[in-house]
Amino acid sequence: MAGRARELLVDNMKTAVERHSPGDEVRFNRGFLDFCEHYGVAPVACPPYWPRAKGKVESGVKFVKGSFLAGRSFATLEDLNEQLETWLDNRANVRIHGTTGERPVDRYATELEFLRPAAAVPAFDTRELIIRRVHPDSHVRLNSVAYSVPPKLNGRNIIGETVHIRMVASTPGSPFEILLNGQVLASHAVPAVGTRRVTLSEHESEIRRAAAAARRPRKPRKLFEQRQDRQSQVGFKVVAPVVQQRSLNEYERLLEAP
Repeated sequence: MAGRARELLVDNMKTAVERHSPGDEVRFNRGFLDFCEHYGVAPVACPPYWPRAKGKVESGVKFVKGSFLAGRSFATLEDLNEQLETWLDNRANVRIHGTTGERPVDRYATELEFLRPAAAVPAFDTRELIIRRVHPDSHVRLNSVAYSVPPKLNGRNIIGETVHIRMVASTPGSPFEILLNGQVLASHAVPAVGTRRVTLSEHESEIRRAAAAARRPRKPRKLFEQRQDRQSQVGFKVVAPVVQQRSLNEYERLLEAP
C-alpha cells in the first residue's frame, strides 16, 4: 500500500454496507468498519439507485475485462499476476486516460503526495474472528474439538470468560490463536480429523492444580456463626453468652479450702 486516503467510497455491497435505503442512515458491516478504523479511513457509501456515483469504477472493471482478460489463459495465480504486471506497465498505465487526459502513471505520481503514509500501519488482520467461552475444564470448544487454555491469566481466573479465536483455515495443521481482550492465551494448530481434545503440555499442570482445588472441600464454618446467620435471616437478635467474672483471690480461697 503506497498511502492512505481520507475517505473510501464504496458501493452498497453486503461486505461493506448492511443497510442503506433512501432516507435511512447507513449501517456499515462491522468487519468493514474495523478495517476502516484500522487504517484511519472514513467510509462513505454511494447513494442508493444512483449509478453515476460509481460509474467510473464500473468503467474501469469493463476496461480490465475487455483489454486484459479477454483471450488470455493462466496456468497459475503467479502466471496471472506476471501477465497483469506486464499489461499494467505496457498498456494500462501509459495510455492517455479518456477522462483526465493524462497517463495514469503520471497522475498517480501527482496524487501520491496527498496520500497519508501507510508504511507505519501494520497490515489489517483478515483472519476470521470466532467467539467462544472457556469451559470449567479450561478448554474452548471449536468444531467439535476442545482446545486448552490456561485456567488463569495474571492471577485472574478466566473460567467462563468470553474469548476470541483468530482462524485462517480449518484444514489440519493450520495455526490459530485464542485471545482474551487482545492478549494471546494459547497458540494451537488444527489437529488431524477425528481428534476430540488438544491439551498443550504447558497447560497440563495448571489445569490439574485448578481441578484439584475445585474438588477440595471448603472448611466448614463454626456452629455459632451458622446459627448466627440463620437467626439474623429470620429477624432474631443474637445475644452473646454471659460469662461470670471472679477475682483471683476467690480462686485462691477455693484452692486452700479443705
